[in-house]
Amino acid sequence: RESAQELAVFWQGVGQLTEGRKWLDLYVGRASPADAAYPRILRFAAFFAASRDDHEEALRLASDLLHLAQERDDALLQGEALHAQAVVEQRRGNAERSIFLFESALALFRKTENQRNVLVTLLNLSNILMVSSSLERSAAFLDEAERSARSIGDDELTGLALGLRASLALQLGRLDEAERLFGEALAVQRACGSARRIEDLNSLAEVKAK
Repeated sequence: RESAQELAVFWQGVGQLTEGRKWLDLYVGRASPADAAYPRILRFAAFFAASRDDHEEALRLASDLLHLAQERDDALLQGEALHAQAVVEQRRGNAERSIFLFESALALFRKTENQRNVLVTLLNLSNILMVSSSLERSAAFLDEAERSARSIGDDELTGLALGLRASLALQLGRLDEAERLFGEALAVQRACGSARRIEDLNSLAEVKAK
């Protein structure tokens, strides 16, 4: 069962989501909620379903996870369930509902002092707020996210925060700032071998072409 969780991380990392979902659904259908690995695998199963645009199944799995977390009075697990629901709602185009759920998850992650979950949620919030044209709020979350990423030494998420800051600068028409930030993001991602460096290289080229 622990190996199933490790495989879920692997499948997510290499993008084999269809294969991963097949095995995770099989595990969830047969396992007991009392299993130690069950909540984490349920969370992965929800994300994998969402990635294949099976929104109803993803929400059902995330709701099951939330009920389990509430039964256990586990604030961290509740935050993860709400975060999963937020991702699904974002993919469905329900921005307002998604923002509410991300903010609810963020409050629980702050309460449990889970710094990495706080960081990931800040990045998610900043991204959806940017898309929703709430640029000031997006900038505030991004500033905190970048500081947090640097403080825990997570280069990949630091690069992601820089890339999002560059996108925000580009949206505001600050081309010089956007070019500088995309360049910084690219350097950080190149150094840590992040696959996102291609995306930021393309973005940097677009800025230079303007």
